[in-house]
Amino acid sequence: MKHTHVLRMLGVAVIMSIMVMASPVSPALAAGESIELDPEDGAVGDTVDITGESFDASGDLEEDFEYVDMYFSADEADEGDEIDSEVENYEQVKSGFKVDEDGELDTSFKVPSKLTDGDSDETVTGGTYYVYVTYEEDSEIVAMAEFTIASPEIKLDPDEGPVGTEVEISGSGFSDSETLTIDVGTTEVDIESGDDETDSSGEFECTIIVPEAANGNRTITVTDESGAEGKLDFTVESEIEVSPTTIPSATTSVTVSGTGFAATSEVTIWIDEEEAKTDTTNSRGSFDISFTVPASIIAQGSRSATLEVNDEDGNSGETTVTIVYTAPTTPPPTTPTTPTTPTMPTTPTTPTIPTTPPSSGLMGGVPIWAIIVGAAIVVLIIVLVVYMLVRR
Repeated sequence: MKHTHVLRMLGVAVIMSIMVMASPVSPALAAGESIELDPEDGAVGDTVDITGESFDASGDLEEDFEYVDMYFSADEADEGDEIDSEVENYEQVKSGFKVDEDGELDTSFKVPSKLTDGDSDETVTGGTYYVYVTYEEDSEIVAMAEFTIASPEIKLDPDEGPVGTEVEISGSGFSDSETLTIDVGTTEVDIESGDDETDSSGEFECTIIVPEAANGNRTITVTDESGAEGKLDFTVESEIEVSPTTIPSATTSVTVSGTGFAATSEVTIWIDEEEAKTDTTNSRGSFDISFTVPASIIAQGSRSATLEVNDEDGNSGETTVTIVYTAPTTPPPTTPTTPTTPTMPTTPTTPTIPTTPPSSGLMGGVPIWAIIVGAAIVVLIIVLVVYMLVRR
């Protein structure tokens, strides 16, 4: 019985061996190819060394050479799966790399910023990615390894304020020693001070000034040369300025400037809750409005008045102005003068007849020579009359 039991076990073993030898086995999986990455984590743009072993060895003849392709992807797959099937979005980081005569490989690649060789383009961000290896002209994955990308991070100080605010930005997890580009919304801004590139650890600190922008959250994006980027929102607040702040009269021109209001929105200026002027912001939520203060506002008297600006979205800014009011002076009424009484003409004086006797040159008050001349004229007339009568 014991001999029979042993023979049975031996027979089962032989049959199982025959079945294993007869069953089809994928050459790639049977080969036991494997790869290792150094480092196993990093950032976009980093250089990663890749080594592998147990690949089909290259022979002495050119037709015996073995080549492999390498892919970088966020799609998770297993050995035996295929590129363009289970792995749809990827970037081919090595093509036709030669395996040596020992079936080993040793090369490197740069972590890409985008995956552009699959069905659709993808931006490489933080998270777990995979390196896949296939034999050239074969889509079957024969080896794989994981690679972790730390998401770039930035911090803002402060994270809110009006246009013109100085913001300190610090970042980590970026590519090593690469130039930085900073955008606020869609506007690229200059780095005012600090680092304009990352250090050997992918870190930096710098300062920017918030550009002209409409009210609300504006995304600050920091990007390195490899395409790694960190994002964080900055809240733009409304602010106004007034010049002059002292208004002495209704003829004084006042300019109100504002930033951080709604884009292309109607704004109204109020002084002590009385409307003074209405206008519109530009496409970046800014305005410069000049006007003269209505006389009705000035006439309310000297005071410290509240000047407020509101837009249609409810954004507002407020400040204080000083109004100096001088009441117009009314000249005192003129007292009419009493008319002068006209001077009455004086009565002409009656000439006084002299009572004194005439002087020796007069006769009856008439000069003697006048009497003589008159007598001569009379005598002459008589002579002429007589003469004329005689001649008749």
